[in-house]
Amino acid sequence: MLLAAALSSCAATIKPHESVGSVQAAPSLIYSNTKYVSAKARSESIVEEQRKKRLKHHAVTVCKSLNLPDDALEDFASLDAEEKLNEIRGVLMSLCRTTKCNAAQEFINSKDFERILKDRLRVCLLSPNLPSYVSCLAEQVIRYAKKDPATFKIPDAVFQDPEMTDQTNVQTREILTSQRGLIKVKLMTSITNKTNISVLAKSLSSSGHEITVAHWARFSFLRSSLVNFIQIVDESARISVAQKSREASTAVVDPALLNVDDEELLGEGFGVADNTPRIWVISEYWEYIDLLLADLRTESRKASKASPVTSPITSEGYLKDFFKNCLEADLKQYAAGCEGLKPAFEKVTVNWQRAIHNELVW
Repeated sequence: MLLAAALSSCAATIKPHESVGSVQAAPSLIYSNTKYVSAKARSESIVEEQRKKRLKHHAVTVCKSLNLPDDALEDFASLDAEEKLNEIRGVLMSLCRTTKCNAAQEFINSKDFERILKDRLRVCLLSPNLPSYVSCLAEQVIRYAKKDPATFKIPDAVFQDPEMTDQTNVQTREILTSQRGLIKVKLMTSITNKTNISVLAKSLSSSGHEITVAHWARFSFLRSSLVNFIQIVDESARISVAQKSREASTAVVDPALLNVDDEELLGEGFGVADNTPRIWVISEYWEYIDLLLADLRTESRKASKASPVTSPITSEGYLKDFFKNCLEADLKQYAAGCEGLKPAFEKVTVNWQRAIHNELVW
């Protein structure tokens, strides 16, 4: 500003023919200002260097107090304020994620998580809307758990980490297998003891589960199907013995002597391509149930298409009537002590249980 004022003053007093020699003072003013700026820059540079040295010294002091290497904060100390804030923010976010991952890992390794997951997966297997018990079940449960981890009490951090995801998937498959085995044992026990459907339902469910008529109907279907399957397994065993005998002796065996009707064991999904009866074993019960449910859905669609316009039958209505008939037959066959009994709940009100029933359908 001083330089501009001086130049302006000089220009106002110089005549055109006096331009040379009359502005002798201007260069000296510029030189003086340049010296001033240069001195100021050197001063600021010295101050900045002192500040950096002070910060580095402080960084070393902090490192020593925390038992860190002396140069651990050297790079950080040289950053400006905004860069330091970004650095701190990033470190805090990383620490937060690590903390969540560690907490999630600890939780899924705990007995509490195993107990919760068993409880949730048992509800999945007892759902009256379940389309199958083996085929695609584990994949569908895992898919739904990723979509709604809160229902299964799975921390969000689990599905953000590949190793924890794999661990949870394996654990889910193992629990589904063990729970299917436990359910089958309880069904067989109820058949042996001829217990009514109310007692069976209590043995299958856990405290806190809400059981409705729809559950009773599905349990009745599973029990009656198990009775039929045990007979099929017995017949399969006899056929297997006969087949081995024929192979050993290469003699023709009269089927009448075996008292086995092979046709009863054949049909869609129940035999093999060359019309040889399938040899069923008791461990294949759930696969047998899946085949029955698939056939039942096919029949329900056929019935819906074939129903008259005046009295239409929906696929859902057909299935509901089928399971209702299963329950009525069960109440007659296992009638002891079930007079006047009915489920405690008309419909499921627990949010997470209702969510599983409604969402775990494919």
